[in-house]
Amino acid sequence: MVKCCSAIGCASRCLPNSKLKGLTFHVFPTDENVKRKWVLAMKRLDVNAAGIWEPKKGDVLCSRHFKKTDFDRSAPNIKLKPGVIPSIFESPSHLQAWPQTGPSQQDCREEHPNRTAEMSI
Repeated sequence: MVKCCSAIGCASRCLPNSKLKGLTFHVFPTDENVKRKWVLAMKRLDVNAAGIWEPKKGDVLCSRHFKKTDFDRSAPNIKLKPGVIPSIFESPSHLQAWPQTGPSQQDCREEHPNRTAEMSI
């Protein structure tokens, strides 16, 4: 099964040639505090639970959502530095904005209809 980046609007997929293209994929942290910061940075909702989306086992974020300085490149495999938070999200502003009355309903891909939120514009 091909893994997809969990960020809204990101179409990155973990394919055999991804690393050759400089794209890496990172599982969500096991540290609950850091994981919560990742989820809040994503500004993604879970429609079924009517709340903030929670990553499932195997969900990933691609390297496009992290600054170059967030990576430890000293090891053979590129790793994220401990405690870094994703900060680069290029989805349309109307999908990222949090209204003052609460979070907007949003999602990243049509291919996961059970994760798709409806949004009134």
